[in-house]
Amino acid sequence: MGYALEFNQDIQILGYWYQYYGMTIAEFLAATKQKAEIWMGSNMPHSYYSEITSYDANIDSGYFRVVLRVGFEDKNNNGLIDQGERLDYHWRYQTNNNHGEWAEKCGGDAATQITDSNGVNPASNSWNNFYSSPCVYYRIKDVRTVDWYQNNNNNNKTIVWREKV
Repeated sequence: MGYALEFNQDIQILGYWYQYYGMTIAEFLAATKQKAEIWMGSNMPHSYYSEITSYDANIDSGYFRVVLRVGFEDKNNNGLIDQGERLDYHWRYQTNNNHGEWAEKCGGDAATQITDSNGVNPASNSWNNFYSSPCVYYRIKDVRTVDWYQNNNNNNKTIVWREKV
């Protein structure tokens, strides 16, 4: 979440995993969305973020899109989060305000651009074969002092920082 919202910190919003036991993926998404919005409301002015209807909803200049999705490992196929099943949330970030590829950062890994994702609905397939919930989209005010660009050295799709001009 820190990466997607341009906060240079790991943001933990879920708390204790056991509170999600017995939830469906829709309930887990709703709980995660609520916690993310509480965090955003406590750490940025409300005018800096808002939910939008879709991946291609028009956004004003000076904003960018992020998308939230959740997933869990349903080992017994009962449709509910059970003890011992892995669960997580994940964000993607659109690299340009109204056009651009989506990018992501998984844990401590380097940020990467999603190849051929410009104009593609992030909900059209599972992410990393794990995150499969419906998507929640936000527009976020761009108050960055840095910008992202693609480093194409050796066909590497790594996204790196550069000073904004």
